[in-house]
This record gives sequence, C-alpha cells and structure tokens, in this order.
Amino acid sequence: MTEKTRDANWAGSFFGGPRDFYGTTYTRFGRLPKDPEKEIDGVLALLKPEPGSHILDWCGGWGRHAIPLAKRGFRVTILDFSAKYLERAREHAEREGVEITTVCADFRDTPPHIQADYAVNLFTAGLGYFGEEDDIVALKRLFAALKPDAKVLIDTISLFWIVKNFRGHNWEETADGRGRFLHKRTFDFGTNTERAINTHQDLDKGTEETANVELKLYCPADLARILKSAGFVPQELYGGFDGSGFNFDAKRVVMLAGRP
Repeated sequence: MTEKTRDANWAGSFFGGPRDFYGTTYTRFGRLPKDPEKEIDGVLALLKPEPGSHILDWCGGWGRHAIPLAKRGFRVTILDFSAKYLERAREHAEREGVEITTVCADFRDTPPHIQADYAVNLFTAGLGYFGEEDDIVALKRLFAALKPDAKVLIDTISLFWIVKNFRGHNWEETADGRGRFLHKRTFDFGTNTERAINTHQDLDKGTEETANVELKLYCPADLARILKSAGFVPQELYGGFDGSGFNFDAKRVVMLAGRP
C-alpha cells in the first residue's frame, strides 16, 4: 500500500466516507461557515475575476462556495476526492438551477485539462492534511491546471492564531444538549503540526465515535514559500475575506497568488 493510498483511506473516512465524520459532526456543532454567500462577496472582492470566467473550486467539497459562484454567472468546476460530496454538490446545483462541472480526484492528481482562469481553496481544504511535501506536489498540479496569468486565492487557518489560542483539551455541547464534541490536541514544534483526537458523543444513543486528524499549519511566510516552490507568485496577504490586514490575531491566512 502506498503512502498516498494510506492518506486517501484516512481522508476518505474522515471526509465523505460511509461515516463522514467531518460532514456530520462539524455541521451538527456549527463548525462550518454559516454564510457562504457573504464569504463569496469577500472572495470576489479580493480575487476580482472577470465576469463569466472559469473558476476552479479546489477541494470544494459539496459546493458551499461553488454554488454561490455559479449563481453569479461564473463557470465553475469543483474538484474533490469525495464522490459523495460531489454528488451532493450536483444535487444542490440542480435545485438552484445552475450548472457546475465536477472532477473527482485527489488534489495531488489535479488534472491539467481543467485550464481555469482562477482558483479558490477555502476553509483549510486539502492543504496541510498530508504534509508539506505533498502540498507542494498538489500546488504544482494546480499550477498546471490553470491558464497563464491565472490567479489563486488560498484561505487556511493561521499558525499564529492556533498557537496563541492552543488548548490541549476542551469540549463543547450541541445547543440541544444531546451531543458532545471532545478534543485532545498535541503540537509538534518541529513540523508545526497539530495532532487532534476528536470524539463525538451522541448522548441520546449513548454512543461515541473518534477520528484522529493531523494538520500541518502555515504562517504567511511558509505558505508563500510553498506557493513559490510550485511556480506561483504571491501577491497579496490578508487576515480575512474582508480584506483586513494580517496580524497575530487574524484567524485566517488569506493569500492571493498569480500563475505566470
């Protein structure tokens, strides 16, 4: 079994697999953005895409951002490795009366034929989950899948924010008191990697489910470095989709880069 196969099996179990720990648990506990339309307002203000241009939602999941983009007249392609999430995206698009193209692939195997004008990678999607070397491989594949002079907007959790707010143990309950989400975290200072054991307890059923997650965290300098390694030219840095400047309190690293 190759390293990539092991990675895919882990990610396939956490994201969109039969148990879909991420989709089920993170939705139930309100961990996902509640207003994707507002986020897209900010994304478009920063990216400034030409009307009707082709946007690749890289690691776009079930289309939380792709559908709003399509509704605004853009040609949208979603790439994700989860067939389950992509089917959900297609169903959502049909309900909204818009067309999208879906590509089921590992982001490290992004096909070069996509040839989009722009790309977005939002809410810490893909990057960080398989380590820096694989992130560079994936970014090189993204580079090949974009047209010359394309732009990409990357949004990921800030290393500085995680360190400043780090908690080794914490838990939270659902609003109705019927579920509990437990977290046990460690931090590897040698690789800037957070390792978490996440446990979802269903108090009604008396059951619990656990998922282990590792995430390589990036500061702006490191994100810029791996983008450069893949051929991109970092252009702008923000602390959020509102265009605010980056600082130690910013939860997000939002970076705009160009493809020469």
